[in-house]
Amino acid sequence: MRLVHLSNGNSKLGNIVNVNLPPILSCVRNVPCQHQGCYALKAWRLYPNVRKVWSDNLDILEQSRAGYFNGIVDQLRSKRKPVGFFRWHSSGDIIDQDYLNYMSEIARLFPLTRFLAFTKRNTLDVSALPDNLTVRFSYWPDYKPVIDQSFNTFAGLVGDARISGYVCPGNCRVCRKCWSRVVRNVVFHKH
Repeated sequence: MRLVHLSNGNSKLGNIVNVNLPPILSCVRNVPCQHQGCYALKAWRLYPNVRKVWSDNLDILEQSRAGYFNGIVDQLRSKRKPVGFFRWHSSGDIIDQDYLNYMSEIARLFPLTRFLAFTKRNTLDVSALPDNLTVRFSYWPDYKPVIDQSFNTFAGLVGDARISGYVCPGNCRVCRKCWSRVVRNVVFHKH
């Protein structure tokens, strides 16, 4: 059985375990960031090894959803010490409600880990998330969906009149406020 690829971080996240899926292929169709400004598309295009890893993850997911999530659980359990922070999808998005339900189950299995995901999938019911899983609806310029009322944490870009709040300093290593629902809105400088 092939292993789901987890990353141990990157230059922005620091040493934060994360899992990724291909940009666009796993995202909400026709959101503006697919055509201009997708953060993950640059790595997808430039680095064949990144493209392979993210594609492998999607292939594993499509072959067996339970296998994909069990693979993540197995790797989190195999760590020497509990993972403090976990990021879902520096690239990609929550596929559907069932996928989110699996994410919630993993968060319940690892109560000492803080989990975070951003999504543009506006139809997800996030009302029953465990306390250690924060899912932020991600606004994007020219994207004006009707948002499920269960969302209570948001993210957007500086200058977007729909959102104001804590301004991200651009480095998860020193901040990590996104993982907390106490910080309701996070605003990012476009990078």
